[in-house]
Amino acid sequence: MTRLKHYRLKLIKTIRHNPDTYSYDFHLDTGLDWKEGDSSRLFLNVKGQVEERRLSFASIPAEGLVRFTTKIKAER
Repeated sequence: MTRLKHYRLKLIKTIRHNPDTYSYDFHLDTGLDWKEGDSSRLFLNVKGQVEERRLSFASIPAEGLVRFTTKIKAER
């Protein structure tokens, strides 16, 4: 069984594109690498509860940051 690597990312910027769509930019951790079209599981601590979400990368390593873009519905 292959053990997945874990990275702790630091949020550097949130961009609100419209009422439902947001981009989140994170500092690029040394060693983290991906290719166009890759996705990852992101775990967030929300009010003391861990939430998991699978997101596609919206950036490439050459940009020097990790970006995820997603829709967040108001009722969620």
